[in-house]
Amino acid sequence: MGWHVAVLGTGGWSRVHLGALAASEHVARVTLAGRNTQAATELRDQYPIVTETRSDFASVFDDASVELVHICLPHHLHAEIACAALASGKHVICEKPAAISLKEFDRIVEVAGNSNRRFLVVMNQLYNPIVRRVRQLVDNGSLGRPFLCVETGFSHHAHFYRDPHTWRTRIKKSGGGVLIDGGFHMIYKQLYMLGGLGHPQWVTADAAQLNVDPSGETIPEIGEDYVSYTVGYEGPLRIVSSHAWTLAADVKRPRRGFIAGSEATLELPIGAEDPLVLRRPAGDELIEIEAGPRSGPDTTQACLVDYIDALVTGRDLEHTTPEAARETLAVVLAIYDSASHQQRTTL
Repeated sequence: MGWHVAVLGTGGWSRVHLGALAASEHVARVTLAGRNTQAATELRDQYPIVTETRSDFASVFDDASVELVHICLPHHLHAEIACAALASGKHVICEKPAAISLKEFDRIVEVAGNSNRRFLVVMNQLYNPIVRRVRQLVDNGSLGRPFLCVETGFSHHAHFYRDPHTWRTRIKKSGGGVLIDGGFHMIYKQLYMLGGLGHPQWVTADAAQLNVDPSGETIPEIGEDYVSYTVGYEGPLRIVSSHAWTLAADVKRPRRGFIAGSEATLELPIGAEDPLVLRRPAGDELIEIEAGPRSGPDTTQACLVDYIDALVTGRDLEHTTPEAARETLAVVLAIYDSASHQQRTTL
């Protein structure tokens, strides 16, 4: 007998969750809850696994047959809803970031412990076989001693930041701008790839609005469209990243990524079809990568299917933990603190 799962939220990413639930052998039926009843009805028609729609969340928490809740809501609602779901006896899978403060995050973990339920945060990039292969190469010494990880990301989302109807760029609802949204993925991925070398100790950063308003004026209620940060480890190891999300048009090579070591440099792929290349003074080596999901939706589905299996079977997850999600959030918040005070922030 499969589980009864509830999905809270009817936005675009809830479709990915519904697809994953339909692909899971452990799920029998789904209740979809959200205030947008028209969107909920449309999604029910598209995904036969959805057997019921509701307009309120309280009825989901009161339903003893619901064993798992997926939270696909604006960031500022995550902590409150997660705590309510856990306290009512449900396991919770929450979209990132699970909270917009460490106090909120720790409260969720406390409620999960008191309720004897598990709380998992979606960190789907860790299901990309490229990311796992990079971790293996770092850990097995293929680069020598890693000392520098560099990654950048640029995109033409000016229209998105200027849209008055979106919540993702509004500080009160998202907790910030580019960093706490798309940048969250890059940070947990970087921390994972270098995870065998220790934990970050400090950050220095700059964050700003550069092109949210065409005139360059700052709009206080909107988060940053640009961020640049350095994450320092104990000893000679640094992560250096920058993001700018309001280009008028995309550049041909919008990302640059590599991990430099004392013996070799590992060049990270830009596109889904690009190779992973280990560059040594004596020549380059193309690194074999096992087949697996690479796009955002595909890695999210793989992540969710694995999470559900772990919850049903009671096993631990191999690559992700709530502690890793908390560390990522701590780095995000430290970057904001450093940018705000224009000084180094200790983790």
